[in-house]
Amino acid sequence: MKRIYDFSRKPAHRNYTIYDLKALKKSPKKLTMTNPANVEEAKACVEAGIDLFVLGNKEIEPFREVAPTHFMGAASIFAQFGSKSEIIDDAFDKMRRGADMYYTLRSYDVMESLINENIPVQSHIGLIPTFSHYCGGLRGWGRTSEEAMKIFETIKRMEDIGVFAVEAECIAEEVLEAINLQTSIVTFSLGSGSSGDVIMSFVAD
Repeated sequence: MKRIYDFSRKPAHRNYTIYDLKALKKSPKKLTMTNPANVEEAKACVEAGIDLFVLGNKEIEPFREVAPTHFMGAASIFAQFGSKSEIIDDAFDKMRRGADMYYTLRSYDVMESLINENIPVQSHIGLIPTFSHYCGGLRGWGRTSEEAMKIFETIKRMEDIGVFAVEAECIAEEVLEAINLQTSIVTFSLGSGSSGDVIMSFVAD
């Protein structure tokens, strides 16, 4: 258990820190993450030994009560805010209330602005359900060389601006395995096999 100050400068403990997650790139160890929808699910996940949580657009405090030391990500949904300043305000609010990273699907410009404020940013590669209109519906990604290269180019662009982590959804396992060896970004595999640094599963699944 690591002693830290959280992002509101309160003394706290965490099972994993940003530093620890980055160190996974040099380790065979795999962590687990899930997204409890309520406090009861969070309690069950703690008892099951899940390592990390992502809360989505939820209140953080009730989850901190049942999992005070778990690394937790928080998020905003794509269309929740219209302006960059609103997103930055939301990220600061969530970090102030106990989040350890902030997930967003917004532009490179928005992500870079968050990163410039020292907010750890997680984004998304592969299948992005919010944008499934553009790819003909929900489906796997990275089945062609063109898609595999697009995924690689996207994650390298994110790496260049300082993105800390990505959710890698429904990507061909061999593609994620190859990409993961060539990036410093922490990969959270959701339906993309066991090659990610963290194996993620939705509680509802």
